[in-house]
Amino acid sequence: MSIQESRALIDRWAEAASNQDIGTMGSLLDANFRYENPNQPQVRTRDDYVQYMSEVFSGYPDIRVTPEDVLITGDRFAVRWSVTGTHAGTSPALGVAATNKPVSFTSMAIGRVSDGLLAECYEVIDALTLMRQLGTYPAQMEHGA
Repeated sequence: MSIQESRALIDRWAEAASNQDIGTMGSLLDANFRYENPNQPQVRTRDDYVQYMSEVFSGYPDIRVTPEDVLITGDRFAVRWSVTGTHAGTSPALGVAATNKPVSFTSMAIGRVSDGLLAECYEVIDALTLMRQLGTYPAQMEHGA
């Protein structure tokens, strides 16, 4: 894939995520898609990822995902995403009941494309910022205690 085609694939994924279009998101993933995220060790395969994103959408029904920085070389990419939304359902990553609080955090992903599809994604989400916004970060940690 060309750099432009890879960028278009990333943009289509972000648009599908922002529209909560799980069907399109799934169609952009290779059948052997591999996902790794230290906050979600149980999510590994394409099917796991589609299920996980369905849960994310139920937790953040107005989610917006924007690729801020995108680097592409060959079949590899790195993306810094900004994510915004309202925590209106149980957060799948944290198991936190709905707070109805607005959230804004970043995520970084490194991945690979193959045959026009996302084949691998290694992602780290800024869960600390998210936890602070949801009010679940222990108060004693805020003051260095």
